[in-house]
Amino acid sequence: LKYNNKMGVGLSLSGIYNFGHDVGGFSGPAPEPELFVRWVQNGIVHPRFTIHSWNDDQTVNEPWMYPEMLPAIRKLIKFRTKITPYLYTSLYEAHENYKPIIRPTFYEFEQDEKTFEENDDFMLGDNLLVASVVEKGKKERDVYLPYHQGGWYDFHKGTWFEGGQTVTIPAPLDYVPLLAKGGSILPVNLAEVTFADKHKDERGFLLFPEKGCSESHYRLYEDDGYTTQYKDVFAYVAVKMKTKENEIHISVEKKGKFTLPYETAAFILPQGEQRKLIVDGVEYQSGEHVRLKKEGI
Repeated sequence: LKYNNKMGVGLSLSGIYNFGHDVGGFSGPAPEPELFVRWVQNGIVHPRFTIHSWNDDQTVNEPWMYPEMLPAIRKLIKFRTKITPYLYTSLYEAHENYKPIIRPTFYEFEQDEKTFEENDDFMLGDNLLVASVVEKGKKERDVYLPYHQGGWYDFHKGTWFEGGQTVTIPAPLDYVPLLAKGGSILPVNLAEVTFADKHKDERGFLLFPEKGCSESHYRLYEDDGYTTQYKDVFAYVAVKMKTKENEIHISVEKKGKFTLPYETAAFILPQGEQRKLIVDGVEYQSGEHVRLKKEGI
């Protein structure tokens, strides 16, 4: 698992973007339960995610092979579904603009010399720092946060940290240790997706605003997800975030021919964020669904 990360960074820097490792290992003994869960945690944040194996004794690695770990595995796979809009846009940026999806931290923060030191971290797209657990028995993870003026958020807890320091974050078995760059806008699918209703899509945007006054933006890419019509029929949803001392202003604009499969979107702030949320001039509560304007989107 540790060296999969090294290989993945190397592939990405060499122009191979759409990849993922065989979770659990392709051949050989099945990983023990803890390692299997950590492998799934790592796999779900890659473009290609598959639990894929072959053995002489006819055994295979399966999500349900350790019943005691199944709740964690299920939660992790659902999380991948949640972040699919972010992964899909990252894949589009790789296809169209040759931007690696998996990146070493120095790719994004070369002005910070510590990012060139040996580490087990990588960036997922522009905004997420993945801190995979690669040591047995660990319940926490030390991670160096590259210097960034907007700081970093623990994705799951909402805790804000200054950049340029090493912090310790929780690393349980049921979620991926992740940090979001301050100023990030992350598109997600908020629908409760099951096998019976796996095409359900409810758009949300997770907001990780910088402290004080700042401005950031994100461009979500949308198409039908199935056909080659994407070459002509697609849409961009541009979200801009302006932060002030007491307010966070969001503006949304859609461009393109593709008809979005949703009419509303939720804008969600981290726990503890007290500033007013104002979307296109109207104040809303964090997590409240906003009906997107017909003329703009």
